[in-house]
Amino acid sequence: MNYCLCALPTGSIRVDWQHLGGDFSLPVAVNGVPTAEKPSVGFSPSLSDNLSYQLPRTLRELSASRLKHITTRDLNLQCRGCMQKDDYVSRLHHYLSTARIQELKEYLGRKAAKCDGCVERQQYVDRILDLWALPPGFSKSDFQKGNLTAIYHLPLLQSSDILFPYTTRVVALRNPIAIERMKECLAGDRQVGVLSDVDNIGTLAEIDTWQFISPSMLAVALKGKSRFRVLKTNSGGYLLEGNVLLFDDKESDSETALVERNTRGQDDLELLARAAIQMLDQDVVESIEAEIGPVPSRDKGPFALSMWIAAALRSKSDLRSKLLKMTDTRARLEQEIAILYDIMKAQAAKKSSTSLPPSRNPQSATAGGQS
Repeated sequence: MNYCLCALPTGSIRVDWQHLGGDFSLPVAVNGVPTAEKPSVGFSPSLSDNLSYQLPRTLRELSASRLKHITTRDLNLQCRGCMQKDDYVSRLHHYLSTARIQELKEYLGRKAAKCDGCVERQQYVDRILDLWALPPGFSKSDFQKGNLTAIYHLPLLQSSDILFPYTTRVVALRNPIAIERMKECLAGDRQVGVLSDVDNIGTLAEIDTWQFISPSMLAVALKGKSRFRVLKTNSGGYLLEGNVLLFDDKESDSETALVERNTRGQDDLELLARAAIQMLDQDVVESIEAEIGPVPSRDKGPFALSMWIAAALRSKSDLRSKLLKMTDTRARLEQEIAILYDIMKAQAAKKSSTSLPPSRNPQSATAGGQS
């Protein structure tokens, strides 16, 4: 038996225990205009394929893997014989209709999800459904602003290294299938997503230049544009194809923190960061610029500089992953400035130690000779 989780005009999700007999309604865009996902356009998506991301209105609109994860991992429910999507939908409906309020509260607590003003059972159920419908890393307020953009059927290049926005990286492709599909990207709008092992977060990139190093090796220079979270992937051989949701730093995070903690503003932090870069060994800075591109100009803003610094911290892979995921420019710059000043002190100490003349102590030398 299938049930509908119908959306109210305000966007919150309510459970309607109504049997629909099979079919479910199509997704509805954030602005309320019904849209259907566009068909695949191979590995050459165009800007016209960008749509406002639509929140799921029913449990069936979640992926089978997402439903299975919620059932078996998040809720730790037994689902013997569950093989298809509808099996997990039915199991979750049963849980929501039979769980006690205290169980629902405890689940929200484990997920660190607030339910302000919730008193009745239905309110807790609504909050849980909201939580399941949102992609990881996003809040409901993100969608209420209505400015999130999804790109469907974007070619995804898997990489062991992170590409950051406002930086450039050269990637060498040797796989014949990857080379052919990259040619398709070059014939289209030259967009590709670069994925590393950072919680399904990647960077939308533009193919800047390309060159065949040999008949079997294609080198492409990728210029990072913005970050995205992967919503869904489809195997496409060496290259994946996926639906992604673009995201930026949240201005409210920085503004709130600035008022509450009375810390420096982003512009001040940007000046400090630029000053620290100027005081570093300029030979090192020039070598970094030759690899990832020049330091972003002032007109690009604090976010661009914070991305460049994160990319420059080559020896700190775990930290670079954390900096890519952060959505607070101010907090990112604060961490980076502390690291830059540590590097500056280490470079100064190294120079002072190498500039000192060798120690000459006649007594020590004599004592050493007598022993």
